[in-house]
Amino acid sequence: MFPFSSSPPAKTLADFTRPDLVIPELKSRTPSSVIAELCLLLRRQACLNDGTAFYDAVLAREFLSPTSLPCGWAMPHGRLKGLPRLCFALGRLAQPVHWLGYSGSPVRLLLLFAVPEDEARNYLNLIAAVARLSQDSVLVKQLNSATDAAGIIHVLQQVPLPAVQPARVSEPATKRGIFGPSLLPRSS
Repeated sequence: MFPFSSSPPAKTLADFTRPDLVIPELKSRTPSSVIAELCLLLRRQACLNDGTAFYDAVLAREFLSPTSLPCGWAMPHGRLKGLPRLCFALGRLAQPVHWLGYSGSPVRLLLLFAVPEDEARNYLNLIAAVARLSQDSVLVKQLNSATDAAGIIHVLQQVPLPAVQPARVSEPATKRGIFGPSLLPRSS
């Protein structure tokens, strides 16, 4: 189980998963069954309250806008009220699958994100770190060749999260302007 209130701030991708949320070789062979396999894993590890509602939310989202990437990864997610913690399950496929509505590269690696409703900012930070990982050929090679969950976690520990920039709230929006400092002269 994840510690909740006492956990230190997350610093790497590995801080959002753990070895028992990693499947080095998924058994499923279709996008919907791969998602179901990882949903079941998240549910068994107490990362979801309602596995069926989460699965339905993830599939609905994937049918609207598939999350597969040209690098052969898919990053489906579900945002639901009541999820205990932002986390993800990771699975690799021995044989790639053609992803939902995507005609590009077949998917070999899947990261399924469970996103609490109030964690949008941290989720975007997490996705930025995954994007950084996908562009690091050395780490991608290590991720693909890791033989077990511990090896995969070791790779994820090498990917730092971007620094979170605090929201700027010192000036009212009318002075700042919607897109940054206003071009109007300031009154004295």
